[in-house]
Amino acid sequence: MNAPTDAALMTHYHTNAHQVGAACEGVAYGLAGALGSALIAGRMARAERDAADADEWRAVAASVRAGRIEAARARQAEATRAEAARQTDDEQRLRILMLRARAAAA
Repeated sequence: MNAPTDAALMTHYHTNAHQVGAACEGVAYGLAGALGSALIAGRMARAERDAADADEWRAVAASVRAGRIEAARARQAEATRAEAARQTDDEQRLRILMLRARAAAA
């Protein structure tokens, strides 16, 4: 009889099963590696995008800060002009009073 023995069949079966298992394991590791690489690349892209967004927000904040500083300087300049105008007005009134006092005394 040329029928294969049970031991020969079991050995061949186990060898194939191990080979199939190893192949599946290799494919699983490959997929896991690809997925890990994709996740890492996604994280890196998100980090770069977040950094770019942060830079843009810093630029916006700097612009807002510059606008606030400019507005504060404009208010200060306006207050200085108003104070100078009040002082000039007070001096003018004092001169008028002095002239009236001289006219009344004369």
